[in-house]
Amino acid sequence: MKHLANFVVAACLFVGSSIANAFENNYLVGVGKADITGSAAEVVMLGYANPDQKSSGIHTRQFARAFIIADPETAKRIVFVNADVGLLFQSIKQEVSSQLAQEFQGLYGTENVIISATHTHAGPSGQSHYTLYNASGAGHAKENFDVLVEGIVDAVAQAHSDLAPGSALINQANLDGVVANRSMPAFLKNPGEITKLYPDGIDSLMTSLWLEQSGKTIGLLNWFPVHGVSMSMFNTLLSGDNKGYAEYLFEKEMGDDFVAAFAQGNSGDLTPNVWLNGRGPTEDEFENTRLVGFWQYQKAMQMFYETKDQLSGAIDYRHAHKNMSMQTISSKFTGSEDQQTCVAALGPAFAAGTEDGRPVEIWHEGQTKAGLLTKLASTILFFPTEEDRACHQPKPILIATGKGFPYPWTPEVLPIALHRIGQFGIIAMPGEVTVVSGHRLRATAEKYMPDLKYTTIAALSNAYSGYITTNEEYSSQQYEGGSTHFGPWTLAAYRQVLAELAQDMSQQQLTAAGPEPRDLSDKQIINITGVIWDNVPLGKRFGQQRDTKDFPRNYRRGETVVAEFFTGHPRNDFRNEDSYLQVQQRKGFRWVTIATDNDWETKYHWKRLSWFWGTSKATIEWTIPNEQAKGTYRIVHKGDRKRPFSGKIVSFEGKSKTFKVK
Repeated sequence: MKHLANFVVAACLFVGSSIANAFENNYLVGVGKADITGSAAEVVMLGYANPDQKSSGIHTRQFARAFIIADPETAKRIVFVNADVGLLFQSIKQEVSSQLAQEFQGLYGTENVIISATHTHAGPSGQSHYTLYNASGAGHAKENFDVLVEGIVDAVAQAHSDLAPGSALINQANLDGVVANRSMPAFLKNPGEITKLYPDGIDSLMTSLWLEQSGKTIGLLNWFPVHGVSMSMFNTLLSGDNKGYAEYLFEKEMGDDFVAAFAQGNSGDLTPNVWLNGRGPTEDEFENTRLVGFWQYQKAMQMFYETKDQLSGAIDYRHAHKNMSMQTISSKFTGSEDQQTCVAALGPAFAAGTEDGRPVEIWHEGQTKAGLLTKLASTILFFPTEEDRACHQPKPILIATGKGFPYPWTPEVLPIALHRIGQFGIIAMPGEVTVVSGHRLRATAEKYMPDLKYTTIAALSNAYSGYITTNEEYSSQQYEGGSTHFGPWTLAAYRQVLAELAQDMSQQQLTAAGPEPRDLSDKQIINITGVIWDNVPLGKRFGQQRDTKDFPRNYRRGETVVAEFFTGHPRNDFRNEDSYLQVQQRKGFRWVTIATDNDWETKYHWKRLSWFWGTSKATIEWTIPNEQAKGTYRIVHKGDRKRPFSGKIVSFEGKSKTFKVK
């Protein structure tokens, strides 16, 4: 009952403050943030589906950031969580909803919580309960599932405790020159009256939601469509990618526990790799990440100082689960006659990959005829019927994931949500939404709720089911169309559901919950080997610096300090809300930490030296900022080792030789 008591206290504070400041403090708002960094070594990374891309360290940590807006009069509230992960799986939403409902006595749960992924391709895999998404990583990774769930729940709990009288402000602006459309052949299939609205196939709209408590800005929730693929398929360091860097910069600039989330929009066909070959705007993936993140940060910071519109009115939400493989779509949403969605299936263009990373050179984009290899592959594990094949035309079926046995390889019962903050609507979609699909979804919400002044797409939210393309784009069978699970009328089906939600909200009617998604938590296969033990060479100790003989003692700004240490496996302890490294400066008789493994200028690398002996090393890099003060510094390595036989985890710490920055 303590959480209900907290709400009553906050509501009383609202009443008291509203006497003095009635216009500004019309809501209760709160923010929270928690570390969700997972396995930093020897786990396949999520996004490129490349089994050889295994984590080997950290460039920047990954976080969950939570925002709560509540109406003190009706007690209705909504939660938006932005997570620095590649995909937000239904398994995560199910477990988070269960834990939140239990901890907060029903205040938060499935319907009023949106959890959205930034879509970084530089995080660990294994969090799903469905085979397709765990296949490249050799199965479910419970450690990565648990740390993500715990972090999200913690972030929401922090935001709940932070609730206080406040306001929500909004503004929008265009950010140009950051992305390219990687699927122009598909985009140009759309009607001319729509394509002319988006020059070069780009949606450049940025939306910023600002939360204030009694005049002080405490949080930013920003949406801008750009894929999280600035870090390439050859990178093996955990990273928040370009949106993670934008978050890092904004929070560093604002200070005082400010929470800044840069969320994903309708980026399905938009890439930051503007050269359309997995690179751009430079040859260096770290520089590309920095630039694309900086541009988002820079535009948002500009918007911070510009005019904003205060949101007022109802806090509301509607949510439904639908079996998207069995939807009959009205002619109102197809433009012709009634149509039907299909059992989930992927085409050859899915296997071909994108300009951002092509894992196999067997299939290609634009393939609308089923060759012999495609026909054979489609019947190795699954057996689509002729009706299934006809339903998906012009996409040849390569993998009919919905025909998996004993369970489908991808989910078909999926969540669609619409959240409202006064004049602002947030459309939460369980997949990757293309530019024009986003346009049509927003138009649908605004048609059935004409009092909405602002809308945004929160893609990759609450579950994941591939791409959502227009039927015109689907006909081109680029990667996005090949990855559209439920056939050519997938978008139309989602628009029909969204219209139901919007109508129900507008008319203050309840929405049918729909079928319950299956729970596969006890059906998981775990093939990821755990840490057996850690060891160091004879005469050495954990945390001891390895490279003392060759370690320079003097550096200049802009140079990179590199120190190696004997270490344990980072999977022994993820060190959430902590760090595997510290850069320390001597100030008088004290050592002061000035950087950790979350700072842009540091890198933590891990490498196994011997499988048999259980030895490994940590290599820590610090690129000295140009504005860094002169003085004496050292590198501290913090780690954990696993003892043989007992399996006990023991922490250790080591320090490098001191060095000077001149």
